Amino acid sequence: MLNSARCTRKLLAASPICTVEECDCGTVHLSVGALTLRLEPDALRELQGVLATAQANMRDSSSHRPAANN
Repeated sequence: MLNSARCTRKLLAASPICTVEECDCGTVHLSVGALTLRLEPDALRELQGVLATAQANMRDSSSHRPAANN
């Protein structure tokens, strides 16, 4: 990873809560609010897989939760 002052980033994806940018040095910048993770491309792929698994597990467990009392 080079000094960020010398790197140029390309926007890969964005939503109202996050952005994903690729630096010309190969690092991927995942920004959520004030937090930015600087990841190698393989780490980003691993993170995507873990998040997809977590989301699937959340869907599976939500059918077993009791209804909220208001």
